[in-house]
This record gives sequence, structure tokens and C-alpha cells, in this order.
Amino acid sequence: MTDATRSFLLTSGILPLALIGTMVIMLILGRWVGMRIGAQRSHSEDKTEEIMVGAIFGLLALIVAFSFSGASDRYDNRREMIAKEYDAIGTAYGSVDLLADKDQAMLRADFTKLVDERLVLYKHAADTKAYEIRLDQFDVTRNKLWADAVASVKNTPFPEKLVASQILPQISDMNSAIDTQRFAMKMHPPQAVTISLFALILIGAFIAGYNLGLTNHHDWLLIILFVSLMAGFVYLTINLEHPLIGFIGLDDFEIELVRLRQTM
Repeated sequence: MTDATRSFLLTSGILPLALIGTMVIMLILGRWVGMRIGAQRSHSEDKTEEIMVGAIFGLLALIVAFSFSGASDRYDNRREMIAKEYDAIGTAYGSVDLLADKDQAMLRADFTKLVDERLVLYKHAADTKAYEIRLDQFDVTRNKLWADAVASVKNTPFPEKLVASQILPQISDMNSAIDTQRFAMKMHPPQAVTISLFALILIGAFIAGYNLGLTNHHDWLLIILFVSLMAGFVYLTINLEHPLIGFIGLDDFEIELVRLRQTM
């Protein structure tokens, strides 16, 4: 699945509707097959069939649980990375006080520009081209801040240089936290896992319809619950996996960076 397709499915809200529609089609198809085979089916096959159906639905439950748990863990990790960014940026900014008075204004301006660009870096991430442009500009700002800090330390006379140089590891830690967060945003399960999830859900819908056809029984409440729960959990999982473009965001943690910027 390409980034553009994924962005469209999440931002348009069409994914759950498409999944529900596809599952209904598979249910109808399975029921039709079950009704045609039901007349030729012997009762001695019941036990074997129950074992096979149980195994398939067990695998489906495992994949759904695995996908949801992994997406939830990665979502929490991304929020933790934002907290580390906050701490690293705040600590590095506080280290500006270690520099000579004449250099502090320039470094503070670099920091404010860096935070301003960080606050908008992941906005509208569905537009990958615009994101890459913002990322390039953000890297330019980071490089300038580092170069200005190094120059300030070099221009600081000894022994004050020993104190001023402590800002460099703080900026290095800040850059590491920012890079870690950026890579965390790109961490997703292999595409084969996502394909397996969708395939098993559709197979499960087909088997559910097949069993209804064999018994010629229609429990519409269970059908509605099955389709709604599967579609809902998959949609929730995908949104947890892609918080930058889905309805589940990271705004509750990003607001802390806004507050940090207001203190600068």
C-alpha cells in the first residue's frame, strides 16, 4: 500500500465503510456456498468442521490482537519520544546561559526557530512532498544551531570555555531525541502482516456466512456485531499505527512543546 493510498483511506474515512461492505459481500457469498453444499453434507463432518472453523477464527483473533497490541505499543512509544524531545530541547535551551552574553541572543533565536519548525513539522503529514520540504528546512535549522554553538564555544576564552562547551553534548542529545522520534514515526509492521489481517477478516466473514448457509439460519444481531467489531478494531488499529494522518493524534503531548516555546 502506497503512502498516498494509506493517507486517502485514513483521511477520507472510507476504510471502515469499504471493509464493512467487503465483509458483507463475503458473508453473502459464504452463505450462498453453504446453502448449496448443505444438502450434500453429512452430519459426520460436523466435528471436523468445528475444529477447522475454530482454528481459523483462533488465528484471526491472534492476528487482530497482535496487530492492535503492536500498534498501541508503538503509539505509546511515540508519545514517550515526544516527552524525551521536550526534556532534551528544554535542557539544551537552558544551557545557552553557559555561553558568553554576546552569543546568547543568537543561540536563543536559533532555538526558537528550531522549535517553531518542529511544531509544524508533522502537521498534515499526509502531504508527503510538503513534509519532505519542511524536514529539509528543519535539518538546515538544526545544522545552523550546531554550527553557531560550536563557533560560540571556540570564541570563548579559557577557562570559561570549559563551562561553555557543556552546551554541545546537550545539543547533541537534543538532536538524537529528535531523530529518534522521526524514525519512530516511520516504524510500522511489515506489510505482509497488514495484508494477512485483512485477508483473515474476509476469510472469517466468508466462513461465518458459510455456516449460516449450512444451517439455513440467520442471526442478524450476531452478523451485525461481528462485522461492526472487526471493522471497528481494524480501523482503530490502523489509526493507532498512523497517528499523524488518522483521527487519533498526538496533540495532547505536542501541546507541551507549544508551552515550551512560550517560555523561550
